[in-house]
Amino acid sequence: MSEGIKYTEFANLPEILQAIKQADRYQVKKKDGTSRPPNLTECRKILTELVPKEKYFQSRIIRYLESLNHVFVWKEQAGYGYQISGLPDICAVIEGKFYGFEVKRPFIGKVSPIQRERMKEIREAGGVAEVVSYVNEVAMILKREGFHG
Repeated sequence: MSEGIKYTEFANLPEILQAIKQADRYQVKKKDGTSRPPNLTECRKILTELVPKEKYFQSRIIRYLESLNHVFVWKEQAGYGYQISGLPDICAVIEGKFYGFEVKRPFIGKVSPIQRERMKEIREAGGVAEVVSYVNEVAMILKREGFHG
């Protein structure tokens, strides 16, 4: 396995970390001229370079939502003024229902405790709040919620 690894070809974190470990191109050169597989920390660092930044996934999801009918969508701006912390990255009103999509990088992204709390509050208020990475996940959530576009 000497070619680059495509993160989209893996179903879970252990699989992709194992592939990185086995790939020739990511072997770590030792001082004596030999090489060794990367350790777990090195594999995770390589993974952060393989997976696009969160903004990439956010923009694809926003474009998808904007292509639908009866949708008002906006991107939350973290850290500005008096904003409530932990709000989902992408918010939308779709056919009168509020949706919050917390976008995370696949294999890497972690939801913070305040984000979990905000998503719980949104659900308790009757909205939909989910963690997503891909457009197809958003599409499945909308279908589950009865949106027919």
